This record gives sequence, C-alpha cells and structure tokens, in this order.
Amino acid sequence: MWIVNCPAGAKTLDMWDEHWQLVEDLLPVLQPVQIVTSLLSAETSPASSTVYPMIMKVRNDLNAVNITDMSAINVFKSDLRQALTDRFQLDDPATPVHPFVVASVLEPATRALENFSEQFKTVAYDHGLRYIDGLLVEGECVGGGGVRRPMPCQVALPTA
Repeated sequence: MWIVNCPAGAKTLDMWDEHWQLVEDLLPVLQPVQIVTSLLSAETSPASSTVYPMIMKVRNDLNAVNITDMSAINVFKSDLRQALTDRFQLDDPATPVHPFVVASVLEPATRALENFSEQFKTVAYDHGLRYIDGLLVEGECVGGGGVRRPMPCQVALPTA
C-alpha cells in the first residue's frame, strides 16, 4: 500500500475518474500476465513443458470480450495478444516442433494442449510421436540418460 507523506506526492496521484477506472479495468488483464511472468522467471526454474501452455492460456484469455471494457482496454488486450504472438512465435509453423512444445506433449500434466488449435495439436503430436520413435532401439526404450529398458515403452498421446 502506498502512503503519501507530502503534498507533491499527493498531487501525482490526483487523476481524473476515468483514469482511475482505466487502472481498475487493467488490473484483471495484467494480473494473469504478472502471475505467468513470476512462474516463468529464472528464479523459479520453470519446467519447459509449462512455458507454451501458460503463454497460450494468457493469449487466449485476452480474447475475452467484456461489454463494459473501455475501448482503451480492448486496444491494450489486442496489442498484448499480438506482442505475445510475436515474441513467442505462436503463429509460426515451426513452433509446434519447438523443444518446449515437445516437452509439453510428453508431460502428462500438459499433453492435452488445452489452449492450442487443433492444427497446432496435430503437428505437435505427430512430431512427438516421431521423436519417441527415434528413441526406440531394437526392442528397447532409451530413457533419460541413455538408460535402456525392455519394451514396451508406454507413451500415450491424445489424438487431435
């Protein structure tokens, strides 16, 4: 909480009602971004499998239309959505085969790719299956660290 101890500080907080409303309306838009930023920060060492699912969730949530939103909020949402799309190359045809997306496909908690398009899922799952096929060696599964285990390797990917 901010405490204003001097008249000069109070003057800087003296805003028009519409500006206070804009700030209030921005909070629900920015809160998920702040949470994802915190979760993906270097200090928390996030799992690579969570990066793209979290980014896509935020991006998709920015599509939500609220009839009470000011036009400035809608413009901000659109700009933020485009910035996420550009920064993480979400519309790039090569993104479904990105190593972090492969990690998402292989991770049980994220393999459903809930916030992704069907086309994205299809490419990601196909690539994940090809990746797994590359780990299979003469009736054995090659696990982490090159450890070989007897077949069968059980990796069930959802169908798109």
